Amino acid sequence: MTEAGMTLTLAAIGFIAALTTTLLFPFLRTKISSEKFALAVEKIRLVVGAAFAEGKKNGWDGNAQKAWAIEKAQAFGIDLSSEQYDIIRKAVVDEIKSYAVLQTGISVIEESEV
Repeated sequence: MTEAGMTLTLAAIGFIAALTTTLLFPFLRTKISSEKFALAVEKIRLVVGAAFAEGKKNGWDGNAQKAWAIEKAQAFGIDLSSEQYDIIRKAVVDEIKSYAVLQTGISVIEESEV
């Protein structure tokens, strides 16, 4: 290989390495973080939904449901604040209500239960 060919090859390798470092690695980190985030959100939704169901079954008030959900979320390794719980719980309840209305045409959750 000539000196010019060697220089061109080294330049190409350097360019590919720089491209990989600046574009591919950050993309992969973002992708992994997004997947972890999506998994955490799904776990929180499940915990909040389960707290609502357990609370309804056991006659718990909202504070007991919240305490149970926060404890279960921590068991998953997720820090869930009281404010975050309130926001997610409302979203989960709204989702359940809309699904029930779509399936049956009637609301299965009274406003006083929310």
